[in-house]
Amino acid sequence: MSVTFWCPEAPREYKRVPCDAPSMGLTCEPGDRCGYCDDGWMEEKVTECPEVDLANANARQIVALLQMGDPNEEYGDLKVEDIPSVLRRIMVVLAKDGEREHLVRETFDGRAHEPRMMKDPETGMDRISCGPRVIDMGNTDAQTVRRVTNIRNLLTWAHEQGLDVSWG
Repeated sequence: MSVTFWCPEAPREYKRVPCDAPSMGLTCEPGDRCGYCDDGWMEEKVTECPEVDLANANARQIVALLQMGDPNEEYGDLKVEDIPSVLRRIMVVLAKDGEREHLVRETFDGRAHEPRMMKDPETGMDRISCGPRVIDMGNTDAQTVRRVTNIRNLLTWAHEQGLDVSWG
């Protein structure tokens, strides 16, 4: 799952483009359509508004780091009049390494617990349980800087256009 930051009121237009199902290995010919298009054509959303997609955990960290709202919420919005204060916060975050260092974490690939013998409650037979595999791809300072820079670009564009920003 992910969280998208965008301007809901940004102007959008739709243009018709050839179906891209054949590029995904699907058949899309007259009489044998892919089911995703209308007669070999589909509509594509076009906007000048930048959008930023982040994994849920990364979005929570960025919202907290930039003091944009409650990081425990999967959604939120930022009014156009509040954007300058967040842009000032971004300047501080990008200028001082110490503002971001707590977000750096190592990659982790492991199990919730070591394998162990358990009795199956239904059969009474022994079975090995090792718990779910947990994978955290980690986070580098460069990744945090890139995410903050992308948010800055969105906020700058939104402020210039006089638009609110939402995420969810």
